[in-house]
Amino acid sequence: MLARIKTGPWRGIVVIGCFVTYMMILCFTIMAPGLSPQDYFGVYQPVFGNIPDNVDLSYWDQCDLPNFDVYDDEIITMIDPNANPSWNCNKNFKQLTYLKGGAWGLVNKQPNVTCRASPPRPPKVETKNLTQYDVTVILLDSLSYTQARRSLPRTISYMSNHMDAVIFPFINKVGDNSRPNGMALWFGKLMEKLDRSIFEEKTVMGDWTNEYMCNVFKDNETSMFQEFQNYGYKTFLAEDWAKGTLNYPNCKGFDKPPIDHFMRPFQIALEGRNTALWVTKQHLSAKTMCREHHHTLLEYLGQFYDAYPDQKKFSWLWPSVLGHDTENGFSHSDNDFYNFLVQHRKQLENSFVLFMGDHGLRFGSFRKTSVGSLDVNNPFLAMSVPKALRNTTKLLDFMKANAMNLQTHFDTRATILDILKYQSASNFTDTEVHQIPGEKGNSFFRKQPDTPRSCKTLPIPLQYCICQFSKVNALTNSTVAISIGEKISADINEQITEGNFTEKCIKMEFGKVVSLLEYTEKNNESTIYTVEIEMRPPSNARYKTNVKILRTGEIKILGMIERSDRYGKTADCIKSEHHRPYCYCKNNIVQKRTTKKA
Repeated sequence: MLARIKTGPWRGIVVIGCFVTYMMILCFTIMAPGLSPQDYFGVYQPVFGNIPDNVDLSYWDQCDLPNFDVYDDEIITMIDPNANPSWNCNKNFKQLTYLKGGAWGLVNKQPNVTCRASPPRPPKVETKNLTQYDVTVILLDSLSYTQARRSLPRTISYMSNHMDAVIFPFINKVGDNSRPNGMALWFGKLMEKLDRSIFEEKTVMGDWTNEYMCNVFKDNETSMFQEFQNYGYKTFLAEDWAKGTLNYPNCKGFDKPPIDHFMRPFQIALEGRNTALWVTKQHLSAKTMCREHHHTLLEYLGQFYDAYPDQKKFSWLWPSVLGHDTENGFSHSDNDFYNFLVQHRKQLENSFVLFMGDHGLRFGSFRKTSVGSLDVNNPFLAMSVPKALRNTTKLLDFMKANAMNLQTHFDTRATILDILKYQSASNFTDTEVHQIPGEKGNSFFRKQPDTPRSCKTLPIPLQYCICQFSKVNALTNSTVAISIGEKISADINEQITEGNFTEKCIKMEFGKVVSLLEYTEKNNESTIYTVEIEMRPPSNARYKTNVKILRTGEIKILGMIERSDRYGKTADCIKSEHHRPYCYCKNNIVQKRTTKKA
C-alpha cells in the first residue's frame, strides 16, 4: 500500500490533503487571538449589571485587578511586628470556669454564682441523604489581604501548606464598615445603594433601610445561623464586645437568637455595671492577666468543638478588638491562631474553614497611604475544605480558578449556602453554574457566570471598587476642586438635616481639598473624580467620595460619602450609625471650652 502511495495517484491526493489541513490550522492560529471569551464560553450572562449580548466591552465593564506590594516603602516604617499589649502582663491568672462533657461548672465554687445552658433544638429539614461537614468561620475585624500577609505569616503558611487552603486576593467589600459587610454574609442583604449613574443605569437601592435595620428585630429574617439550625447543626457565635455587628450602636438585633452558643450574654456581663465579679471584668485586660479577648473566643470555640464531637457544627468567631484601631494589632496574635489550628487539626479535618476579614483598616495614617487606600476595601479570605474532599473532588480546582477573579462577600455567602444545601446533596461533585434563588453571589466551588466580573456587574458600590482605573492628579485649589468640596459639604449637611440632628450636630464647613484624582477615561462627556476633603475646625473631619461633573457643569456625587478619618466619640450625641460619620456634636465645643477654663 505504501509503495502504491509513493508511485501512484494517491501521492498527489495525500499532498493536497496535508496542504489543506496545514492552511486550516494556520488560519485558526492567526484568528485565535481575536476571539473574545464569548467565542470560547458562550454569550455573557450579567451577574448584576446590564451588558447587552454581542456588544464589545466598554472601559467600565472590565476590571484591572491590583498588584500588591505587601511591604511597600510607603508603609514599612509604620509596621511594628513586635507590638504586643501583653508584654508586661501578670501571669498568675487562674481560670474560673470549665466546660467538660457538655456540662459547665466553676473551678472553685463561689456563693451566689451559677451556670446554665439552653436545651438543644431539633432539625427541620430531612438530612438523612446529605453528606454534611462542619463549617468554621474565623473573621478578624479590619483584616485586609496585605495586612494578613504581613501580620499572620505562620497562620497563613499552616493553612496553605497543611490544610491546602486557597487564598483569595481579590475580595471586594460591599459596605463601609462591619455592619453592611456582616449583613451581606449573614442575611445576603445589600445595605448601601449602588449608584449606577456612571454606567448610565438606574440606581439600585439597598435591601434594608437604616431604620428597619436598627428598629425591627431580625428574628423573622432568615439568617445564616437559622439556615444551619434548620439542617440540624449546632450553631455558635462569639464576638468580643456586647454591642456586636447586629446591635451597635442601639439596634435591636435578635429577640430570640437562632444561636445555640452565644457569647453576647458574657460580653454584656463583662461590660455592664454591677453585672459581674471584679475578677471577671479584669480577666480580659491584657496588662492585668495576660489574657485578651481573642483568647477567650478561641477557648470558647475549642470548648464548642469538644462538647459536640458527634454533631455537625456551624461556628462564627468575630474578634474586633485586635486590629480595629491599628495596623500593628494582629502580629502578636499569629501564634495564637496558629496554635488553635494545630491543636484542633483533627476536628478541622472534617470542617470547611474560612479565615477572613470584613474590610481593611479604616482610619489613621496608614489609611492615607496608597496601600492603605486599597487595603480598606480588600478584606482577606483563605478557605480550606475537609481532608476527605481535597483529592476526591474538584473543589480546590474551582476555588483556585475563581480566586483569580474579583469576588465579594455575597460570593462567600453563596459558597457557604452551597455547602449546606446543594453540594451536600451531590456529595460535593456538582460544578455547573447555579444561581441560588434570592442570592447575589456565586459559589467558589462551581463555574461562575461568563459575565466579566467587575464593579459594574457585581453588587459593589463604586467608592469601594478595587479595580484599578487610570487616574491623574488634578489641582486641589482650582475652581473645579473648590466647587466639588462645597457640593460634598452641602450633601453632608443635608444628611444631618434629613436625620433631624441639626440641634445636636454642628453645620460642617468646607475647608480644603486634600486630594483630587481625575479618571482619564471620560463617561459620555462627563468627567469622573475621586476626591478627599477636609472640613474646617472644630471638626477637621475628612471625607472621601466619587463625583461626576456633567458637560453642563452640574456636580453629582456617586454613591456614599465615606468618612476617612477617626471620629471616635465626637458623634456620641446621636445614635444613628448612618449619620454618626457626618456629625460633630455641639457639646464637644462646650466641653473643650470648659476644659480650657479649668
